[in-house]
Amino acid sequence: MNGEDLRILAHRADSVRGRPVDQRLDEVHVGIRSARRRRVAGAVGGTTAAVLAVAFGIAALTGATSPNTNDGPPPANSGTPTPTISASSTRPIVYSDDVLSDHCRGNPIGCIGILHVGDREVRIDQALWTVRGWPLGVTDAGVVYAHDDGSVWFTDGGSPRRIATQTCAGTSPTSVGGLATGDAGPWAAWFDCTPTHRGDLVVFDTSAGQEVARAPIPPCRSAALPCTVDAIIGEHVYVKDDLLRLDVRTGTVVAATPQMYDEDLRSHPRAFVLGDSWRTGTPVAGLDFDVVGSRLVPTDPQPGPEPRRTRAFDIATGRPVEFRLPSGYHPDPTPTFHGNDVAGYVTVFTAFEWLDDDTVALTQEGEELPNRDIITCRLSDGHCDVAVTAGAPDRWRIVIGEALP
Repeated sequence: MNGEDLRILAHRADSVRGRPVDQRLDEVHVGIRSARRRRVAGAVGGTTAAVLAVAFGIAALTGATSPNTNDGPPPANSGTPTPTISASSTRPIVYSDDVLSDHCRGNPIGCIGILHVGDREVRIDQALWTVRGWPLGVTDAGVVYAHDDGSVWFTDGGSPRRIATQTCAGTSPTSVGGLATGDAGPWAAWFDCTPTHRGDLVVFDTSAGQEVARAPIPPCRSAALPCTVDAIIGEHVYVKDDLLRLDVRTGTVVAATPQMYDEDLRSHPRAFVLGDSWRTGTPVAGLDFDVVGSRLVPTDPQPGPEPRRTRAFDIATGRPVEFRLPSGYHPDPTPTFHGNDVAGYVTVFTAFEWLDDDTVALTQEGEELPNRDIITCRLSDGHCDVAVTAGAPDRWRIVIGEALP
């Protein structure tokens, strides 16, 4: 994010303080944008030259680019748990209909009051000072989220508990990307922001309730802005800013490439392949769909300017993704805008959460759609059901991976 972005967001935050709720809704409404709607190359970022530049510094960063006795998991009697990823149960659908609660301190742009974790409601009172994202993720054990003071909290549907005190994750424009979870497994990752450990990449097991990996990243120790944790895929954590990848089991940090990211997604059961075939397509973590009759047709956001209808495949099985809307279910199209003018109408759904290896949760996207249903679809047979109906018309619904509406 550049300085101009920060100035715009700061001005926006100042402009909404103290205004009535209905005016705040109008001001902060910038369109629902899925953070997962990105191509793999974009997620890893950079060019080959940039990756090679990072590679020159890896030996100095980690000292672990060649085999040594510190590369393996800790011995059984070391007191440090060996990190594991176990088979997961079905995850709950996580969302909030309470984005302008009055329970947060100060006058934030948004305040997430009540969080829905499946059929349970949890009060988290999370103040949001940016419209660029929602620092909250799901693990197999529950939900992890950041507060504006840098603390990180966890809930499994019960009372939240703090699992870290001073991290670089938060709810401002410069810290909103500081927390990551995977589409499977119990891990969450962030950067330590304590004075003595600033720049340490931390991986926390939310099931065991303890830290399982810590890797100092020297460039992140001295960076003017906190580094960003981009993704957890299997046993690897990606650092976006410096194109690095941490292997959680061995503790090694290496230079990351788009090819490595592709390979990790290919070996992970919860991802898609976008393109004409499973073999030649691009692995992606998320997917958007156009509604065509009763079918949900995958779209490719690149190269633009408008998404192109294409094919998608289950990365684990190679089976085509062929979702169908529930029988008799007819979502209304929503307008798209060019400036302040209506440019057209579309009906678009986005996959925002994997519930298990066969099931994903989707919701409708739209710039003038404050509340919407959540549907679940099975990859094995394409069947979809309405899982959560839209709430009260004066409520805004936000799901994981989205920006503040």
